[in-house]
Amino acid sequence: MNTRLLFLLFVVSSGFTISTYSQNYFTPVEPTGRPYAIVISEAYVDDVLLEEGDEIGLFDGDLCVGAIVLNDFPAPATAWEYDPANELSGFTDGNPILYRVWDDSEDLEVGADGTILNGHGNGAFGFGPYTEVALSATTTPTLAYYPYALSFRADIGETIEKSLLIYSIGSEDLIIESATLEDHPDFSFEIITDLTLTPFSSDTLVVSFTPSAPGTATSNLIIENNDPNEANLVIPLFGEGIGETSVANDHTPSDSYEIGNAWPNPFNSTCKISVSVDEPVFVKMQIVNILGESISHSSKHLLPGNQQLEINGYGFHTGLYFLHMNVENKRYVKKLLYLQ
Repeated sequence: MNTRLLFLLFVVSSGFTISTYSQNYFTPVEPTGRPYAIVISEAYVDDVLLEEGDEIGLFDGDLCVGAIVLNDFPAPATAWEYDPANELSGFTDGNPILYRVWDDSEDLEVGADGTILNGHGNGAFGFGPYTEVALSATTTPTLAYYPYALSFRADIGETIEKSLLIYSIGSEDLIIESATLEDHPDFSFEIITDLTLTPFSSDTLVVSFTPSAPGTATSNLIIENNDPNEANLVIPLFGEGIGETSVANDHTPSDSYEIGNAWPNPFNSTCKISVSVDEPVFVKMQIVNILGESISHSSKHLLPGNQQLEINGYGFHTGLYFLHMNVENKRYVKKLLYLQ
């Protein structure tokens, strides 16, 4: 059975309170038979907890793909995925989840920012069996964005582009005073100044990466704006140039071992990396931040077979990290995104 359907059955059987109120503010799409569950642990507007009868809408862009009238927390909501076969509107898998709340007592609609909980979700529709999130909203100008970092991988001389979605979720206009790139010859970006986003509007920023040499490159996209809590937002950029002398990376096996990807990733407590070896090997691991500073290091002897190496995020701050693994004189680099 589909893992999303299994989770919905779990919600019903585990005692979550399902709202019995009829929705009267947000108008979601009709059910498509392709559900994605989102568990909302709590939701605040200006530090005041939403109450019974308030509403939360789930949006893909301007399309409301799910909604719930609150009865209690945690509040399980359902978003409906687009069904092309039956021409039923819904979310597109992989698009960012946007949240809006309706405060009935204040007669106020405002966007909300979501904080992922317990590693369940990554901010996008369709990630894993469900998303678990805490919501906070303010009536001041508020900047939200997705994804939380941009990663590039390209051959030497090849140019690839990645997009960053920024959107205004407060009840006042968001003003992007400037968006600039820290100097690095391999990254490029068209500088933006004095961009105004009205509530619930969005824009897309495009960053290009053209590696000039094998190896890794890092930079930051800096967005200055009038959000009092994110006045100088920094988006980490990570690039890898592929060439004859570049290091081995994800899923690059030797004759005697294979290294998988980190899971879950993003994570907020621990993640694991699967390693399969045919003979005993010695592994050294080091985690560094985007400034190249060492955060932790360890080493381990691995016996033949399939094993899980655990990465503990205790003491980490939200951001991009790089796990360097040395196995039999070969170096592997894994990207890790930690979300508090």
